[in-house]
Amino acid sequence: MRALSFISTVLCAGLSLVGAATAQTDAFPSKPIRFVSSSAPGGLTDVVGRILGERMSASPELRGQSVVIENRPGAGGVIAAMTVVNAAPDGHSLLIADLSNSAIAPLLMDKPPYDPLRDFAAVSLIGTTRFYLAVNSALGVAVGGTGFLKEHAFTLHLVVECDNEHALAQALARVRDLARNASGIELPDSVPRVMRSRPFGSVRGMLGRDGERWVPIHAVFPLGDAQKVLAANQAFFEAQQPMMDRQGIVYSVMTMTTGHEFFLEPAFYWMDEITPLHVASVGEDIVKPWLNRPANVEARESVARLRRATQELYASLGGVSWQVARDYPFLEILKPETRALLEALKHAVDPKGLMNPGSLGLAQ
Repeated sequence: MRALSFISTVLCAGLSLVGAATAQTDAFPSKPIRFVSSSAPGGLTDVVGRILGERMSASPELRGQSVVIENRPGAGGVIAAMTVVNAAPDGHSLLIADLSNSAIAPLLMDKPPYDPLRDFAAVSLIGTTRFYLAVNSALGVAVGGTGFLKEHAFTLHLVVECDNEHALAQALARVRDLARNASGIELPDSVPRVMRSRPFGSVRGMLGRDGERWVPIHAVFPLGDAQKVLAANQAFFEAQQPMMDRQGIVYSVMTMTTGHEFFLEPAFYWMDEITPLHVASVGEDIVKPWLNRPANVEARESVARLRRATQELYASLGGVSWQVARDYPFLEILKPETRALLEALKHAVDPKGLMNPGSLGLAQ
């Protein structure tokens, strides 16, 4: 990949968990904990809330209560902040706050609707995040704007990687030729450079706090079916609890609403061996305390069966996934006529089976 030197600025932003100023009762929590996020699903505070919510749901201190993620994006974080300000001051509604709604937004308004010091009680600092800003590239985006998005129906941004400069030059020339032959217009490469400045986050989360293996499963349902789905989910896992206790499997569940959808994601935790992949990915210094942990094949296989049974339950309730096939049931839950149409379409557009062979479970 061709990389030019550029000046970078590092900004650190703290993420905090705060709640409306409250006089808490002794029996806490007495209902599900609500995490209010100022970002849409997939945004920073949403992801942080989901990770934290999964860990908290598995804690016995929550007395069996779950953690619900509620996304309230917009207005620079003010909508999320006001959702918590207007909530009952009983400690069950918490705001995952960042600089936007705890400091910046109130300062930019003539009459801010809340005072972050008066209306909130800080609970804990969750962590800090680093934002890497490639100044030269970001400046190009700022100067050039996004007007080209309106001028063209499609834009394509590429990162080209090769073993040496000569091969890279040839590959770039080939890309440019293909684009020009399709009447393409070359744009400044500021967008892929900004995106490439920090392409991946930490993979520490692939193991639990104490080195547990864990795996999630999710489904999305119509919002009106939420009560029915939750009742079925509770009954299912109550029936599975004796087996999970025997195998040392800990179960947590996270729920949230996205528009008119209800999102449900259980996660399963169990103790198992640390593999070379964990060492290479997470780091030997982190996994060192757990390196001698024995393999737990029986629990691992039990989790696989439990996860599959959960998938089948959600499919029977009309749930769909934000992912498709491979790790989720697909062909087997289609109606016969729908499956026949899909197989005919696959054969028509990809008769040799060259596109993602087997990824949908279709014959290669």
